[in-house]
Amino acid sequence: MEQCWMRSPTGDVKQVNATPDVLGPLMAQGWHQAQGPAVAAALVMVLMQSPSGETQEVAPGSPAISQLMAQGWHEVPPQGSK
Repeated sequence: MEQCWMRSPTGDVKQVNATPDVLGPLMAQGWHQAQGPAVAAALVMVLMQSPSGETQEVAPGSPAISQLMAQGWHEVPPQGSK
């Protein structure tokens, strides 16, 4: 049976059976598909900066990025990029 990783609205991640009877209720509760822990651990965090200069690291793909951008935050390019 195929499995996939799901993330809860509170950020919990778990592997579940990829069947409609399992995925349907989770998605109705706000869960969405996520990368597994091994892949997520290899990802670099996104650095966000507020209009006042405060910075915060956020996981790539996190809903927090959209929330911060709505408050005027922007992504800080990685060092060495143009």
